[in-house]
Amino acid sequence: MKKIFALALIFSFICGFNSFAANGDVVGHIYSTDIRTYINGVEVPSYNIGGKTVVVVEDILNGQGAAYYDSCRTLVINSLAPDCLVSGTSDYSMQPGKVIGDIYETDIKTYIFNKELPSYCLDGKTAVEVRALGGSEVFSEIGGKCTWNEELRQAKLEFMYSDFDEYNKILWDTNAANIKIKLSDDLSVGNAEFYAEKYSVGGNISYEIPEKYGSEAEFVVPVKAELNGENIQLGYFLKHKAKVFEHNGYITADGTVLFNGYIPEGTKELYEEREEFREVFYLDSALIKKCAQNVEAVELSSREQVIKTFILNYACSIDKQYDNDDYTFVEMHQGTPHGANKILLLIQNDGSYHNYADDFDSVSLYGTKQFDNVVIDEKNEKVYFDYDTKYVIDLKTGVLSKNN
Repeated sequence: MKKIFALALIFSFICGFNSFAANGDVVGHIYSTDIRTYINGVEVPSYNIGGKTVVVVEDILNGQGAAYYDSCRTLVINSLAPDCLVSGTSDYSMQPGKVIGDIYETDIKTYIFNKELPSYCLDGKTAVEVRALGGSEVFSEIGGKCTWNEELRQAKLEFMYSDFDEYNKILWDTNAANIKIKLSDDLSVGNAEFYAEKYSVGGNISYEIPEKYGSEAEFVVPVKAELNGENIQLGYFLKHKAKVFEHNGYITADGTVLFNGYIPEGTKELYEEREEFREVFYLDSALIKKCAQNVEAVELSSREQVIKTFILNYACSIDKQYDNDDYTFVEMHQGTPHGANKILLLIQNDGSYHNYADDFDSVSLYGTKQFDNVVIDEKNEKVYFDYDTKYVIDLKTGVLSKNN
């Protein structure tokens, strides 16, 4: 049975605010509290507004956790992951009920994902209610749940986040494993499959939604996985729309919109608001490791190991590949900050190889090389491509020549 927590002293409604107050008017007070508040295990300062426990966004989150868009009068909470939180304790916690500041009328809106949160202006900073982020012991549609310990006077908020650095490290270190989450037909559960692929470097987490839901489905589902013949809960998968603000020029005090050129002092950045889907994989790292250890590593030939080395060490992706009993030819592209760089590899059975890109000087300012119209003629064992002129590689001999 779901237990309903009576949080009357913490989470009761604020009453008596003047609905006709102008922006910037004092409409109430913020009070000290003896309640200790934790978000994802990190203690943060908290306060009391009208009986509600609140936290101040600018005080508990670093630059990664929240962003403010002045021209939109909007504050967006991006993440409540532990590495985005700034730990601290409440001032005057031994003197609960002490007035420590004023609340001001404000037109600033505060969001997490695309959900607007009740918020309060505290002389330039923004306070949000803990309960609005997670109001019960069950995860909400935005991935939060809150528990209350009356004896210890502690409010604990658990809010879903993806720890990709940790997941990737585990998966890379355990047979280059990947995870695919397949959602059930009724979107009630996600079943996780751990697997390894020939050229995969591991660490990829993907998902598959039944086609009938299209791309617009929003959900929070438990993720199950098989471990030693037992069906275990690996964690949760959340998909939700989120507000995104893209920089789109500047706006002056008189309303003039500028896109480039001289930008006068005091000009505000202009943002365009849109929505996009965000995915959160809130998974148990210890269980990921146990499941990934059961993945059977893919045995690679010497030729395949060369390809995987280029993928892993040089961030390359395969465009075209041809294999026969004697060699492998592969066309790859390598992502760089200044565009894609092409690689043409002829790899022998013993793992020796030649990169034909090394035979050309770059004509790019940034040192990248592009080989156009690459055609693999498997029947005649030749590769044709264009650079400054037309070229051909005889795959049987490895000889590169101009194809006039």
